[in-house]
Amino acid sequence: MSLRALRISGFSSTDVIVIVNAQRIGYDSHMATVTPLKTATYQHLEPRPGSFYRELFVRGLNLRASRLVGWMEAEGLTPEQAAADRQIAVEAVREAIEYVRDNRHLIDQEIEREARLLRERGLLESKSP
Repeated sequence: MSLRALRISGFSSTDVIVIVNAQRIGYDSHMATVTPLKTATYQHLEPRPGSFYRELFVRGLNLRASRLVGWMEAEGLTPEQAAADRQIAVEAVREAIEYVRDNRHLIDQEIEREARLLRERGLLESKSP
């Protein structure tokens, strides 16, 4: 997958425009999305080169930030309980919570893209009209 970061007038230095080459997932390049992302520095989260997902993963684990937070919320766990269960630093859980909150639009795009691809491949029922 090829990713490029561009500086575009009208965006602050803390914004990055990421252009995703959508051909990797079977779409024409005109369908690639341009998504402004915050460029916060995280100690416990990192991108996963070559991943289908653009969101960050918990450093050293094959665990996306949104999956950690979603699991924690579904189970009614505190950050301390989630950290103990996953054997990670509580700061990693707190960073994941902050990241998901600050990047909700990206997370929602990722969920919809994944569902759309699964529907197209017949692995998920189509939405009801």
